[in-house]
Parts: sequence; C-alpha cells; structure tokens
Amino acid sequence: LVMGIDDGADPTNTEGAKADTILVLSMENSSGKVRCITIPSDTWVNPPGNAHFMRICSVYTEGGAPLMVREVNQLLGIPIHQYVVLDLKGFSALIDALGGIDIYVESDMDYEDPEGGLNIHLKQGYQHLDGNQAQQYLRYRSPELGDVGREQRQQRFVKSLYQQVMRLETVPKLPLIAETMRKHVKTSAEVFDSAHLANVVRHLSSDQPQGVILPGSPALGDDTVWMPDQDAIHHAMQELFPDAGN
Repeated sequence: LVMGIDDGADPTNTEGAKADTILVLSMENSSGKVRCITIPSDTWVNPPGNAHFMRICSVYTEGGAPLMVREVNQLLGIPIHQYVVLDLKGFSALIDALGGIDIYVESDMDYEDPEGGLNIHLKQGYQHLDGNQAQQYLRYRSPELGDVGREQRQQRFVKSLYQQVMRLETVPKLPLIAETMRKHVKTSAEVFDSAHLANVVRHLSSDQPQGVILPGSPALGDDTVWMPDQDAIHHAMQELFPDAGN
C-alpha cells in the first residue's frame, strides 16, 4: 500500500494529514509482473470500529498507516503485506533521484491555490518532468474529469515510472534512491538497501504494469464522493489475482 500524504504532513505525526494518493502495488514473485490498483482519495468507506462513514483519505488522519492498511484490506478483500508513506517533499526527492520522468501531458494544466501552496503550470505535450513538476501533474484536477481524470493520470504515471525504473541507467542511481528513501519514506518494509532494490528491479517483468481504478461511481447528489461497487471490486480482484482464492 503506497500512500502519498498531502502538503504539510509529517509521516511521523498523522495529526491533520490525509492520504492524497492511494495505490496498491503488487509484484508476482514467479513472473515479476506488477499490478497497480488506484483508489480514489474520496472513496466512501466505514473503517473498522468507526460509527460513521468518511472519505478514505481521512482514514489516515484517524489512525495512520495501520488503519489505512486494515481499511484497504477490507475494501479490496486482498492481504496488504507492507505499506509505504511519503509526503510531497519525499516524492519530489525520489523523482529527482531517479533523474526525472518522461511523460505526455495530455492538456495544458494551470491552477493556483496560494493558501494551499499549490501552483500548477504545465504545458501540453511530451515533457521531462522533475520532482516538483511530477507532483503538479499528479495533483491536478481538471474541471471536466475531476478525480476520475486524476486517477487515470496516476495510472499513466505509474506506467511511465515503471519504464524509467527499467532503464539501464537507473542502476547506478540506486544508492542515491535508497538514501533518499531512508530520509523521506516511512515504511513497514526494509527496502532501503541499494543491493535489495537492485534485486527487485532485476526481477521485474518487461511487461507494463496491469492497472485498474477502484470500481465504483460518483455518489448521487455529491459527485465529489466515490461510491465503491463491492461486486465489481470482487470481480476485478479475482481477475487481477486469480490464484489468491478470493
């Protein structure tokens, strides 16, 4: 479970912090194939032990990574073995350590929120984005597509990032990437050793990650809320993990 925490959040202090980006990444040991499930941050859930429903991004505020793991486990019906938490500074640092990322920006992106410290200005076309620009690309919500467009963009970003990681020139950067993770990432997994990272990269499949956005639909009367479709989620998990016994 990968959680990107919103601006001003301290991964060691969850007070007020929300999970702005929520991804489940899975690598099949036998083949190295990667699967990616994007969970909209406004998904409507009822966490274990809570008497009220809330947006899943706020579950992190209530109980940090452990409660998020329990909720995502319940939502998807698959085991979550590890979690990774990084804030915007950590995300930018990791992309910069990787050398940036090549991606097609599908439209001009212009948005300013001085109070929230968010300034997005990206031009349409193929771009090489640094860490700060990559952050802008992922956080942008278009007026037409809103969160759905944002989740689609996260899927495209994961695939572009995967291509970048698979390049030979990534290997010499692994010590810097490992050091950056040690500084900026909170995780339950011990993956900060460059030799371990090299071993993971070496076993990745050349196939692109298989991705899916959490099945659901906007809520009636409030299209800012994403209502999960449990039957469709169960079917999607069976397709993604046919050997998991769901």
